[in-house]
Amino acid sequence: MVRMTNPSAPSSASNQQIGVPGRESLNDGHRRVTDRGLHLPTVTMRHAERTITLIGVMHTGPQQAWADVQRLLDRLEAGGSVVHFEGLNSAASAPWHARRKMRLFAAMSRRMNLVFDAMGFVNQAEALSYPPRWKHHDLGSTTVFAAFRYLHLLRLRLLVSLVTSRPFRKIMTTAFLTQLLTESSNDEPETGLAALFNQAVVLDARNLHAVNAALQEDGDVVLLWGAAHLPGMIQLLGEAGFEQTTIDWRLHVSREHALEHGVEPVGDNGVGDAEAS
Repeated sequence: MVRMTNPSAPSSASNQQIGVPGRESLNDGHRRVTDRGLHLPTVTMRHAERTITLIGVMHTGPQQAWADVQRLLDRLEAGGSVVHFEGLNSAASAPWHARRKMRLFAAMSRRMNLVFDAMGFVNQAEALSYPPRWKHHDLGSTTVFAAFRYLHLLRLRLLVSLVTSRPFRKIMTTAFLTQLLTESSNDEPETGLAALFNQAVVLDARNLHAVNAALQEDGDVVLLWGAAHLPGMIQLLGEAGFEQTTIDWRLHVSREHALEHGVEPVGDNGVGDAEAS
């Protein structure tokens, strides 16, 4: 078991790895933007005879990206790894204040799905198989939603309702895709959400819960989690004696995909500009 700290496969042609033996860290950000698009990390860590593989994801993305993740998961399972995944359950027995936050969050997610649909994105839960043998390890919804700040969540819900309304939806789609493919947004794409929740619960405590569950397994484990969790998990696994051996960067959103959905391929920093129209 590790204690809470304060964390300051051959690929397909469409998923060519860009790099990375050994000691590269995620301290410079848990995503990479290259001339091919946005990449997310797969990190391998070893200790004694055990391997823990961390697959960092966004929870929505093009179908091709999920097909690549599914192939990776299938290959690791075939090699004997057990898959652990995150996810918040609906908590009917949660106190009223937690249920109120859950309803706001669910309504906001439904509105954002309108934009993700326009971007040609598919939600993770719909794209991956989730067979019964996979193991769900996460904190309870009541605990996590208690860490969300209601007034911030309410303001964000109202803003999302506005920017995802029909007149603004195309603008939002191109702006979101452009932001994903902007080099300057690599380090902290969630910066604007920092005031929304208590990081000690939503990130740190969930990281600790997931890592301890992985350490209780006898064999190899795959942790399928949002990429923002990986730096903290790597630190916790390091404290448990694991050493990072590789980072592979998987293509998640290609520039070709962005171009098809309204982002120009040429910009001052090689990223792309939204269409003038």
